[in-house]
Formats: sequence, structure tokens, C-alpha cells
Amino acid sequence: MKKILLLLSLVAVFGFSAQSQESVKKNEVGLFFQNLNAYGFRYKHGGDVCKLRVTGLSLSFGKAESSDNAVEKERKTAGFGLNVGLECPIKIDDSFSFFYGGEIQSSYNSIKRDGDYNIYIEPKKSKKTYGVGLGVVLGFSYAVNPKISVSAEIVPNFMFVRDEIDDIESTRYNLGITNNGAGITIGYKF
Repeated sequence: MKKILLLLSLVAVFGFSAQSQESVKKNEVGLFFQNLNAYGFRYKHGGDVCKLRVTGLSLSFGKAESSDNAVEKERKTAGFGLNVGLECPIKIDDSFSFFYGGEIQSSYNSIKRDGDYNIYIEPKKSKKTYGVGLGVVLGFSYAVNPKISVSAEIVPNFMFVRDEIDDIESTRYNLGITNNGAGITIGYKF
């Protein structure tokens, strides 16, 4: 956890120092949609050369209860993600631009189940997944008007993931060059 905080701090410091030479700073907030099954909020701050971007993804909590004769009586879920990075736009014309950059990604998901489990049917009662990674941001942005923009991006990434299933821990690495990293942002500039 300390390494994650250190990396996020370094990105923020480099982002603000890269922006310090720009005269006009702009803020942007927006809704971020990823494959229409994950969503979040995005905040951008910076000028025409470089922007700091912070994305909070899919903050979700849930609880489901079943009848007394069901195998799974109760299920509790929680999950969120936080990404911090830099975005550098290249203006193509007055309303259309290409952007590139990088971001540090993190995620957490948890499922807890309670019920009468048969080891052959469903051996898992709880699962936690932690992930940390680096992504490369590539996308296009269209300014609908001076205040509203729509952008589409892909974020190929490399993730380190740690799973805890009941009392068993495992680690894995993911190289993500899939549509799971594709996203659309509708933003408001101020």
C-alpha cells in the first residue's frame, strides 16, 4: 500500500511541475464509461501541453439475500478503482485533438458469501482481489462547444493482481490489450 501511495504522489508531483510552465490552466469534470458496465468520475487539471487526470471507477456496494432453502443465503460485494495519470493533447483542428499519456491504475473487489455450502458445488466463501498497474492512454477528444467535450480512449495496461480466496492467496500478471480498457468520457470544462 505504501508503494501505491508513493507512485501516486510521484505522478502528482511530476504532473504539477509539468503544468507549472503553462499560463492558462483549465479544469474539467466528467462521467467516464468503460464498456457500459463500469463507470466513474474523471477530473482533469492542466493546460494545452499536459493535464493531470484522476479517475474514480465503479464505486459499488451490494447485498443480496435469498430464501431459507437456498444454498447461498447472503452475498455482499464491494469494489472500486482509482487511476491517476498524465494526458498530453495534440490539437488536430479547433475542435478535434489526439491525446496520449500514462496512468497508474489500482482496483479492489470483494465478495463474501454465507450459506450451506457443499464443497463440490461451491467451495469459495470469500474472495478479495487487489490490483495495481500501469496503463498507456491513447485517445481522441471532440469539443462540442467551449464547455462540453466528448472523448474516446483505449488504455492498454500491465497489471499485478493478488487474489485471496478463502485462506488461499495467489498472484498473477495481466497484460491488457483488450477492449476492457476502452472508455468514453463526457466532460464539462470550467
